[in-house]
Amino acid sequence: MGIISKVLTFPLTGPLSGLVFIAKHIRDQVDEQERELSPQAQLLELESLLLLGEITDDEYQRREEELLAALDAQLETESDENDENDESDENEESAASEQETPDDDERSQNILEKSEG
Repeated sequence: MGIISKVLTFPLTGPLSGLVFIAKHIRDQVDEQERELSPQAQLLELESLLLLGEITDDEYQRREEELLAALDAQLETESDENDENDESDENEESAASEQETPDDDERSQNILEKSEG
């Protein structure tokens, strides 16, 4: 009877099971992102460790350089992605404007035809 009840209740339990799966997946992604501190947060944590005396100045300088390099790489990647999106938008707009506007020769010919007709 277990399999028959599963088949009969699937229209209700199927979508619910899918929603539960998606919610768990989203929660796992959020937890993973929270565990991975951004370079800015890591810099703040590093500074507090230095102020508390838990790391030396040399250790602070070394790790700060690493984090700043990671931050620069992250910002460069984001900037490149934004530039690529802007370029593709501009190309689409220029292609659309070229298609929509007739050439000057066509315009003048249309004007001549209207004035003659």
